[in-house]
Amino acid sequence: MRRKTDEQIKEELRAIYAGKDGQIPDLTRLERRGGSGLTRVLVRLIFVLGVLSVVAWGGFFIWSRGGIANVSRPLTTDVDAPETVRSGEESFFTFRYENDGNAPIASLEAKLSFPPDFFVTSLNPAPTNAETLVWTLGSLSRGSDGAITVGGVFRSEVPSEESLQAMFTYRPGNFSSDFQDIATAKAKVNDSVLDATITGPEKAMPGDEVSYVINVQNSGVREATGVLVAAVLPDGFSVTGTEPAADEPGTEAWTVASLVPGELKAVTIKGRYTATVEGEQMMGTRVSFLNDQKTEFLQTEAEVKTNVLGGTIAFGLVINGSTSEQTVDPGDMLRISVNYGNDGTDTAENFVLTLALSGDAAQMPIDWTNAELGNAARSGNTLTWDRSVVPTFASFAPDTVGVIDLSLPLVSSPNASTASTAITFLLSASMDQIGSLEGARSIDASPIVVRVNSDLRSSAHAEYFTPDGEAVGTGPLPPEAGKTTSYRIVWHVANSFHPLENVRMTTNLPPKVTWTNRTAAAIGTVSFDETTRIVTWIIPSLPLSVPGSEATFDVAITPGDDDVGSFYKLTNAIAVEATDTITKDQLADGIDILTTELPEDTEAAGKGVVGE
Repeated sequence: MRRKTDEQIKEELRAIYAGKDGQIPDLTRLERRGGSGLTRVLVRLIFVLGVLSVVAWGGFFIWSRGGIANVSRPLTTDVDAPETVRSGEESFFTFRYENDGNAPIASLEAKLSFPPDFFVTSLNPAPTNAETLVWTLGSLSRGSDGAITVGGVFRSEVPSEESLQAMFTYRPGNFSSDFQDIATAKAKVNDSVLDATITGPEKAMPGDEVSYVINVQNSGVREATGVLVAAVLPDGFSVTGTEPAADEPGTEAWTVASLVPGELKAVTIKGRYTATVEGEQMMGTRVSFLNDQKTEFLQTEAEVKTNVLGGTIAFGLVINGSTSEQTVDPGDMLRISVNYGNDGTDTAENFVLTLALSGDAAQMPIDWTNAELGNAARSGNTLTWDRSVVPTFASFAPDTVGVIDLSLPLVSSPNASTASTAITFLLSASMDQIGSLEGARSIDASPIVVRVNSDLRSSAHAEYFTPDGEAVGTGPLPPEAGKTTSYRIVWHVANSFHPLENVRMTTNLPPKVTWTNRTAAAIGTVSFDETTRIVTWIIPSLPLSVPGSEATFDVAITPGDDDVGSFYKLTNAIAVEATDTITKDQLADGIDILTTELPEDTEAAGKGVVGE
């Protein structure tokens, strides 16, 4: 390539940069021309916003890391509390607060909350509002502090853990909003001021009366109130008496209104082990505090062991194939077996078996006239078999065994005011001497309780005429093919022994039977479900003051030619159910289908077969 001369280069530059006058400007000096005013304003605004953003984010990080928070939230709290406390003994808890910030606290309020089983004995200082346990503490200068001390008694279950809380609400002097701080005191309840022991025999024989003594003592320095002492009986132990008497018969529980410091309360329980008991048995007690709602807070337990030596005489009771509690219906038959045997090596002299029936009323719901008593001598509600009935009982020798069978029918309609709702069967044996051990002794078998259900009765019928001769049906009678005839269905329930609840009577209508939507009920309601075609009569409650009740509903039929010459079905089978409020059993009854036969309608009887 040919190289350009300097003169050629200058001519090219002049062509590019020369002005209108043909001269090239001095490129070593450049002039700056003025920019837009709006641009300058925008640049300055962006700069200011950037500075503000940096300040804001810096403040956020300082606050979030507690830099300023420590200055604006100056209140610190602490709690002095025991790690463990005794239930029933006074304990003290101190909630402390202090202003350790750089500014005063303008207002301060404290509110305390306690568990329901904590009973306050002292508050220092006294609260501003004693009902809500609120202290209005006012302002708190820098470096100032204070404390609230609470004295109280836990009546809590042992062991357990309890908490007391203080909520402090305050406003720093340099702020316009409130802050809160919560202080919590926790204490473990590991012990109680109530101590309990129980003593009893190390060994016992079935039938021998034994005694157990429960001792409860207040080991604290304050009065203990509302103390419940309950015995925990082993299986097969029959109580014959207590001192003092229990709160309620059969409960084996005693309420002690007050125990002063150091006071000892003793409860004696007497009883016998039944014939079937053998081996080590545990008799125990549970001691609790009771609150106003009768809720128990267990404090301590105690127990003692007794070795029951196996007896030589064995006997027992079986009712309807069971040795356990059961429910039966009025009119049922109680089939009872009394078995006995001498499994030992000694002869029992003048052996006697006694079956005593007892209940919550003097009259047993038993038909004694038709009862089979197994040759027993009967005196009221007590049956006895002695040597005059069973000759081998005169000298009840080893390896002698036997069974006595008896049948006790229940009455069909017990009297609610005089008949017992439950029967307790207690079989016992007595003898004058066994082997070389002289002296009369008695042994009980475990009792069996039989609860009698109420006498729920139900009935149902269809009618065209009422008993007074009023026509409640419509259409031809006898019914005819192709024509519509309506009937009234009458349901009835009766009951006289226990109140009932949730009484339900239901049936399903056949496909060709029409619901007419005409119903009536003395109590309860009658309804029909179009989808399931189920008719239901519901009685929420049937008290004894209402011995019986009735409900009715109407149905209609239009027989076809294929129905001629037969009865027409009006309803399917009817189910009845109810709950016995005493025994809690579910009672049930059933009724067969209803047809146009109408046997209970004297005027329509014989007019149920479909005609042409």
